[in-house]
Amino acid sequence: MTVAGLTGLVARMAQRCTLLVRTVADDGAGGTVESWADGRTFDAAVSATGPTNAMQLAGRPDAVAQCTMTCPLGTALVLHDRVRCADGRTLRVMSEAPARHTPGVASFAFERYECEEVADA
Repeated sequence: MTVAGLTGLVARMAQRCTLLVRTVADDGAGGTVESWADGRTFDAAVSATGPTNAMQLAGRPDAVAQCTMTCPLGTALVLHDRVRCADGRTLRVMSEAPARHTPGVASFAFERYECEEVADA
């Protein structure tokens, strides 16, 4: 099974994701208003790398749900990009992919990003 550059188990776990584009506008009172609009879409497999249960996270104010996003090679996300997944979660990219991709000689190609879940997008 192949999904937009992903194969095998990664393709089976893939979901449609949308890159969110940040815009900042003047609020008319000397400040700014931040908003997020839909950008390009891509397929990615998202898997948890830490606690995701609200009860596990509730007692720790610095805790956030963390995950790994596996994308087709060339997805080109950058640090602090925001991505909305088909399952409803919004993720902030916390790593960059230049050193986190399959070697050129591999029979499959993907890149991986460490992410954290955000609630304010």
